[in-house]
Amino acid sequence: MVEAIRQLDLSATEHDAFAFRRRNMIGSRWIRVCGWYPDYCIRLYNRHHARFADVKQHASIGASNPKRLNADIVHYSFANLGQLFAKPGRNFSGRAAKIMFQKGKRANAFSPFTHGLNAFIRKYIFQRGFMGGVDGMTVAISAGLNSYLKYAKLLEYQRDPKVLEAEDFKKVW
Repeated sequence: MVEAIRQLDLSATEHDAFAFRRRNMIGSRWIRVCGWYPDYCIRLYNRHHARFADVKQHASIGASNPKRLNADIVHYSFANLGQLFAKPGRNFSGRAAKIMFQKGKRANAFSPFTHGLNAFIRKYIFQRGFMGGVDGMTVAISAGLNSYLKYAKLLEYQRDPKVLEAEDFKKVW
C-alpha cells in the first residue's frame, strides 16, 4: 500500500480520491467471499474536492472522480465469530431501522423474514459465501440475521406506540 501511494503524483492527478481494496479479517482469517473482498474504500482524498458524505449509518467519502488503486489495506473487522454475531446487538440493526423509519420506509409481517432470507441468499449464493466454508456460512447467516432484526425493529416502530415513544430519533448514533 505504501508503495502504491508513493507512486502517485498527487500534484498532477485528475482524481479527487483514491480507493484501496480492503482485506476484511475475522481473527487472523481473510474473508474473500460474501462481498467482503475486494471491498474498495476511499482512504486518500483531496479535502478541497472531496468530503465526508452526510450519512448517518456508515461514514463514506463523497468523491466525483475516485481511482481504484492496486493495493490492499488490512481491516481487522472482528476478533472472532462471536463479535460478528454481537454486531446486531451493538444496535447496528436498530440504527438502520430508525433511519428507515425516518425516511418513511414501511414493513409488513413478512418483511423481516423475506429481507433476512434475501440477505442470506445474496451473501451465500450470489457472493459465493459457500466457497468460504464455515466462515462464508457464518458471514451469510450474520447478514441474514442483521437484516431480519432491522426489519423486525422497523415493524415494531410501526406497530407499538410505546416502543416508538421510548426511542430518541434525534440520536441515531
